[in-house]
Amino acid sequence: MHGRYLCWAIRRKKSYIGIDVVERYISEGEQRLGELKTPSDQCRFILGSAEDIAAIIHPNDLGVDVRRCLAFFPFNSFGNMPNPKSVVKSLAQSGLPFCISSYRISQKATECRKRYYRNCGYVGIRTSRSRSGVRFSSPDGLSTIAYGPTFLREMFATNNIDARSMPFSQVGMAHLSSKLFMAANK
Repeated sequence: MHGRYLCWAIRRKKSYIGIDVVERYISEGEQRLGELKTPSDQCRFILGSAEDIAAIIHPNDLGVDVRRCLAFFPFNSFGNMPNPKSVVKSLAQSGLPFCISSYRISQKATECRKRYYRNCGYVGIRTSRSRSGVRFSSPDGLSTIAYGPTFLREMFATNNIDARSMPFSQVGMAHLSSKLFMAANK
């Protein structure tokens, strides 16, 4: 989006690359960079899709070992992407460690999501459960899914990615590349 974690990265002297398919968010992020007087070699925004992350993020251009990087998908952004298999394939090609933050597919998480989407103003909300996860949709444009850990593990395995899933909070789930998972549990 517009750099939700930009200030966090700047405070910790981390480089930041924001990628989004919405041009308005990229413009807003670039405007924030200007206001924060942040060097463009430390932080930048790129109009693009996570399906193309391997083409967008070139390990040789990062200035650090790719193992010290993190492709972070903020809470359920992955569940809003139209082609998750292409995203996972591109992640595999990039070699980037990753963290996909999502909802659990439990009844409690589903009930919390339903309340949240109602509070966002969506009407006529439909919930469907399938082998891939729990999808919410509505006639006014809502279309989002929380993928189940088994479905994601299958996608990861198809792309030779070793990954783990772990719960956080009562409704959250994190899907981490194994290298990241090992570092988090040291």
